[in-house]
Amino acid sequence: GTSGTAQPNLTFDASTDVLTVGEYLETTSDRISVSNNADGDVQPAISGTTYGGVIVDYVAYTEDRSKQRTGTVRVTANSTGAVLAESSTTDIGNTDGIVFNVTSGGGNFALTVSNSTGSTIRVVFHNTRLKA
Repeated sequence: GTSGTAQPNLTFDASTDVLTVGEYLETTSDRISVSNNADGDVQPAISGTTYGGVIVDYVAYTEDRSKQRTGTVRVTANSTGAVLAESSTTDIGNTDGIVFNVTSGGGNFALTVSNSTGSTIRVVFHNTRLKA
């Protein structure tokens, strides 16, 4: 892809696939596969000083889609910690083995997803990073 500026407050960085909208919002999307009994990065570590939070819309499912849910994870963070809240649809099948986790340390925070469903999962997500 090509980086560029569509308007003074709207830029795209093709090297990171990040769209910046104004001074305080960055957005990106991706799809990851996570093996059983493994973790996957949804939001790799970012500064809790720079970013006040992350909002992640997602659909998480086993490869055969027999277990699936769609939801939103909201993380609020600062330089000393981070917490999350999640809301989601009712499961198709049982998605208890798909768990989102936030960690913090050294002034940074990260969001991961853990998989203990018994098979590989996919997570398609859209991240909105909010600067403080």
